[in-house]
Amino acid sequence: MSADMSMDENFFDSQNNEEAMLNMDNEKPQDVESGSYEGLNMDDAEDIEDENGDEDNEENDANVDNDDEENESADDNAELDEEEDEEGEGEGEGEDAEEDEDVDMEEEDGEEEGDDAKDRKKASTSNGSKQGSSEAKDGDDTETREKPAPEAGQTKNSDLNGDRDTHAEKDGESDVKEEGVKLSTEQIRENLIVKAKEAKEFDIVPSVAIPYASECHAIAFTDGPQWIITGGEDGFIRKYNFIASVEGKSPLTVAQKHNLVDSVTKAGVISSYWENEQPKTKSGIIKSNPKIKESDFNTGSALYEPEVNPVYALDVERNGYWCLSGLSSGGINLYTMRYNEGAIHHYFNHGQKKQSHSLDNGHNDAVSVIRLNTEQDKMLSGSWDKTIRQWDLNTGKCSNLFLGSSGQVSTIQYRPSGLVDLSISIQDGDNQEDNSDMDSLFGESDDNDNENETEKDRAAHEKQDKASTSAKQERSSKTTKTYNNDSVFMSSSTDGTINIWDARASNHNPVLRLGVTDGVPPWCMSATWSNCGEYIYAGRRNSTVEEFSIKAPHRRSKTGHMKDTMVPNVSKTLSFPKISGPVSAISTVPSNNFLLCGSSDNIRLYNLKLYDDFQATSTNKKSQATPFLIIPGHHGGILSSLYVDDTGRFMVSASGNRGWGHASFTDTVLIYEIDILN
Repeated sequence: MSADMSMDENFFDSQNNEEAMLNMDNEKPQDVESGSYEGLNMDDAEDIEDENGDEDNEENDANVDNDDEENESADDNAELDEEEDEEGEGEGEGEDAEEDEDVDMEEEDGEEEGDDAKDRKKASTSNGSKQGSSEAKDGDDTETREKPAPEAGQTKNSDLNGDRDTHAEKDGESDVKEEGVKLSTEQIRENLIVKAKEAKEFDIVPSVAIPYASECHAIAFTDGPQWIITGGEDGFIRKYNFIASVEGKSPLTVAQKHNLVDSVTKAGVISSYWENEQPKTKSGIIKSNPKIKESDFNTGSALYEPEVNPVYALDVERNGYWCLSGLSSGGINLYTMRYNEGAIHHYFNHGQKKQSHSLDNGHNDAVSVIRLNTEQDKMLSGSWDKTIRQWDLNTGKCSNLFLGSSGQVSTIQYRPSGLVDLSISIQDGDNQEDNSDMDSLFGESDDNDNENETEKDRAAHEKQDKASTSAKQERSSKTTKTYNNDSVFMSSSTDGTINIWDARASNHNPVLRLGVTDGVPPWCMSATWSNCGEYIYAGRRNSTVEEFSIKAPHRRSKTGHMKDTMVPNVSKTLSFPKISGPVSAISTVPSNNFLLCGSSDNIRLYNLKLYDDFQATSTNKKSQATPFLIIPGHHGGILSSLYVDDTGRFMVSASGNRGWGHASFTDTVLIYEIDILN
């Protein structure tokens, strides 16, 4: 593949200019693709439909009023002509004509009053405005005839009070309808999450297979999920329509169904794809190909082969506007996804191989993991150079550097605040509790007196609004969304160590370093937090998963790589069959009692509650058994990732070694549907 290259010599340095800095607020296009799995964009569609309907009704009403005024004007002209013709016939005949005219006026008034009664019955909010309008019309017909008819789209601002009240009523009904759709959508989603949290049994069955010719090292998801982004060894980033795939818009062929379970009948619906390309400068292109001259860039004849990198790290903006991918050089590309898909909008510079670690430089080895924060204005990147960097997405610069990892970084995950019903309750008087350090790992409070005053003011306002919006307060106070603490995060390394970091700390070292227990191989490809944010689960090479609490005491290691390495106090050890191989992927589900663990042979769903019950029984002292459920679908390859959406409806598995060693892999990315059995 060849591409035309015309690029400034100082490609990387030019990004440091203020005009080229990345501003996420300006990245969102105005005409974006609609659709969300949550159904929230239905509200916007109804707004547009209601407005169009109101404009059509207003235009029809205006045309009817205009026709009435023209008819009335014609009648009046006819009456004037008749009066001129009969002017010389006598006073008696004139009086009779006047009496007839009065009778006609009374009939017109009666008809108008009847219409007003119908309008009042149809729109109770008019309060006699139509009648007042008709009376004014009786008083001065000339003013009525001279009043211009309203144009379409302007009826709401006109003086036709009856029509205005009618449209106001329609608008109110549409608002209620819109609010009802929105409430029902949120309520359905919350009910799904609550049901998943309280689940006692799951039925997980694969239904969609995305054929993949090479290893799939990384996957990322937008909210909903709406889009699934994949990256693999072939150096391509692919964008799939998750909703269309689940709905079966593209069925699998007979050849693609080979070696798959019978429940898998749907194929992934691909939307677009592009190369994970390493950007190059003029000097770099000339250096790699001496035949190219600098003048060739002016004429557009400079051709070069793009350098494609395997995708080991991916993350995507929640609405699908852009995504981030890591490169083997240590750089990070930011691609646009809604318009001009696959174009490199910004490049986070890589560093030199022999450089000293500093904020001014980037990673000098392959980027293995990327994680966006909750606000999505910062990201964390882990690399094979054993460092973690925090990047400011508004400036494109490295804002923080975390040193101290003793191995290549394999996992980065923010600490969750807990998958529980988070309620915002304000207690009056002395009983008011201060939960300011609820998310703090070490109990340190960052609040000051000014923040306490702000909290009191907010409490007062919430108390005043509670009476008028009690129903809405009750619903919003019970939210099931998982919130992460962006200041505290966990990272794992390929040598088996687990590090806990606090971004608020002044030094760049981990605040807690957990090594491996005695007899456990020094290896960890995947680790995850529990839903409550207290426990960490780490997959090991010896077909086990270890659970340990960050609040439990740990003894200091005498043989660790660092002096402050601690031997973890393991509270649970979940054992696979020895033939299963290394546990390479771990994921939690909304329920606190279950854990997903993946290895080469199968994916297993562990029941942690049953594990505790079995350990407590006296009949199980000699033979330790770990209860689990084997999930069909995956078999015969190392797993690179497991993903479960927040409602517990879908699970996705991908197979790949993420660049660490050689292992067998499966050539599919599987999407599973989860049924909750209570």
